[in-house]
Amino acid sequence: MTGRLAPFATLAVTGALALSACGDDAPVEPTEPTTVTVTNTPEAEAADAPEQQELTAKKLKAALPTLEEAPAGFVKHPDGFDAALKSKRTTDPEACLAAYLDTPEIREWEEKHGSEGEGVRYAQKNGGTPTPQLSVAIWTFDEPYPKRFFDEAGASLAECTTFTSAVDPDANDVEQTAQHIGSPVVGDQTIGVRIGNEETDIAVDYIWVRSGHNLISARMVTGFRANNEERLGAFVTDALEDLK
Repeated sequence: MTGRLAPFATLAVTGALALSACGDDAPVEPTEPTTVTVTNTPEAEAADAPEQQELTAKKLKAALPTLEEAPAGFVKHPDGFDAALKSKRTTDPEACLAAYLDTPEIREWEEKHGSEGEGVRYAQKNGGTPTPQLSVAIWTFDEPYPKRFFDEAGASLAECTTFTSAVDPDANDVEQTAQHIGSPVVGDQTIGVRIGNEETDIAVDYIWVRSGHNLISARMVTGFRANNEERLGAFVTDALEDLK
């Protein structure tokens, strides 16, 4: 990614993390789940712009943020980011998988149409409980990414104010809540979601962007009341710009 982002201040997060992961803790008012959660830009639906085409792994990798663009005090995570990892997450009700953009239909579609995927993962150097992390990833497909997946994710937030989630069928269920967070008006569609537990003050903030054949994701471990909208929005916006 070309350099545009200034380093962010080191953040501290406490509590037990039971989310797949991968700030200042300024308090923000929770957004009601009935708020419009998906931003559409219909004029982009022709999918003929460079950033909407099926792209190479080299192009995807070049659009990811470098260590210099990560938050101050962050280093490369030793485990990296596996963009090919297959999710085994479960939720109750199952419909809340849509809040993660991870329903059985989405998994099947991505398995059938996925071409390439690249991602980076950074973590706070001095750790924490859990260690704060930032992940940015881009996937490209042989068909345009379906609009309905974003629509379903937005609609799920009304149902998923309280649900349980586990990273795989053998893991412990953890009570979660999902709510909308702000996202930039870029690409064909965007959605921002915070999933976490207010009592433990831990969450993961996600912003996804759909652009033709491509899906961009930025996510960050955060305190539940933190506001990461601007920084995650900057990461996905810059990644999309670098796909052009």
